[in-house]
Amino acid sequence: MLKLLHARGAGWAVAAGLAGAAFLLLMARGLLDHAPHYDELLHVLSARGLLAAGEPVIADGHYLRARFFTRTVAWSLDMFGDSLVAARLPALAAGAALVFLLGAWMVRRAGLLAGVAAAVLLCVVPMTVSMAVFARFYTVHALVVAMMLIALFEAVEPGRSRLWRLGLALVAVGLVPLALHLQQTTMVAAGAGLAGVLAVLVHDRWQSIWPVVRRRPVLTGVVLSLAFALVLYALWHAGLIGRLGSVTPWAERNADRYQYYLVGFAKDMPLLWPLLPLAAALALIDKTQRRLAIFALVVAGVALSVQSVAAQKAMRYAFYVAPWICVVWACALAAVTTRPEARETSAAGARRGLGPLVLLVLLGVGFVFSLEGTRALNFAAGRLAAIDNLPYQGESDWTPIVAELEPRVHSADRVVTSNSMKALYYLGHYDYELNVTIVPETVGKTEFGVDLRTGRKAIGAAASITQVLEAPGATLVVLEEAKIGRPSGVRAESFAVIEARCGELELPPGSGARAWWCPGGP
Repeated sequence: MLKLLHARGAGWAVAAGLAGAAFLLLMARGLLDHAPHYDELLHVLSARGLLAAGEPVIADGHYLRARFFTRTVAWSLDMFGDSLVAARLPALAAGAALVFLLGAWMVRRAGLLAGVAAAVLLCVVPMTVSMAVFARFYTVHALVVAMMLIALFEAVEPGRSRLWRLGLALVAVGLVPLALHLQQTTMVAAGAGLAGVLAVLVHDRWQSIWPVVRRRPVLTGVVLSLAFALVLYALWHAGLIGRLGSVTPWAERNADRYQYYLVGFAKDMPLLWPLLPLAAALALIDKTQRRLAIFALVVAGVALSVQSVAAQKAMRYAFYVAPWICVVWACALAAVTTRPEARETSAAGARRGLGPLVLLVLLGVGFVFSLEGTRALNFAAGRLAAIDNLPYQGESDWTPIVAELEPRVHSADRVVTSNSMKALYYLGHYDYELNVTIVPETVGKTEFGVDLRTGRKAIGAAASITQVLEAPGATLVVLEEAKIGRPSGVRAESFAVIEARCGELELPPGSGARAWWCPGGP
């Protein structure tokens, strides 16, 4: 049985990868039809523009970010129909491919148990499911980064020819532009990958390095300090350090929370995250997978450290790190079942081999009854009502108010909304976006600046909404309840202007939005 758990055949690799991908699809099936998020609609609307006009147009603007992903969304809409589910299929496919890749590679590197564990654990990470049903590029980015990092690790595998090393290194380098096209955090991932490679090379040559360090500790410290300072200077000169301090208004509250990702992962994985140091120790003690464990730990540690210092924070930005946390756990579980080859040749050794199997079963039972395990089983069984804090459950769905507001959109002289994407998706039109977060993203970064994505203007200040409402003609205002009164959304003073000058419309409940009709000035 232990021999099977450490099988590394290609057939087992494919089977483990497919099983993991199927598990993710099973978990995600009940969430594909959730209410749309602002960021998703950027791709949905620009994909519609691609199909209609050949360009990623939204209203009077163009959405040019991650055009490769927008094209995949457009292809999906063209193939499967214009729906949110179809728009999310590329992200789901990339998520399944990521799980397959990780599971299959880990079987080849560390055995069947490690491959299955890595694939299942990646599915269990809440971000994997939520990103897989999100029409955005995060799963594609994580897949490309995983391929890049795997190529880097394989390039320094002992015994490979120079031609293989060069080829794998070129693959890794070639994937950087594609990953960078999707996410700027690719630079962090690439740096973490290089740090992981350096750590593995130091491990491989430790017998030669340690005597030099022991004989000349001061010189070694000086050289390392100078190298570190040189790296920092190069990053500063390239402007990368300056980017770490930039932050949008909606993320300002987390800018100085350096523990943000530690708390976030602890919340998502209350069993696996606190026990990660124990898993790391087990993985490092076992010589069989020590190189892989070192690489995964350094990649995850460096990436999370840099992103914790960065002002702009969100859990989805660190999704590409999740596979490498799962690799550490997979190596630890493989280490638990590792036993000397001598045990195969005696009955006493066979009986002793039952110990790791019993421990493995106990760990599995404990995991099933953990929060992570029960949540994953509820997802797989479709029992979404039993899950607290479902992804996107607080997202507003404007469907119930469309019938009431569509005629008013056509009769109003202008439409003001706190969510331009939903206004375009549900109502087909808007003129001004009242949202403090959007103003810095406009041309000039000022009030009444033009948002190049839509060609429409954004405002945030009370004086600005007053100016709009005083213009001749009627104004329709549609605001999401979640944004009202928020410093990064519709500030209280701006909302007070609307309440004082406009009459609220009676809308069907359950949309998460409110609307006002404003008669306007002379």
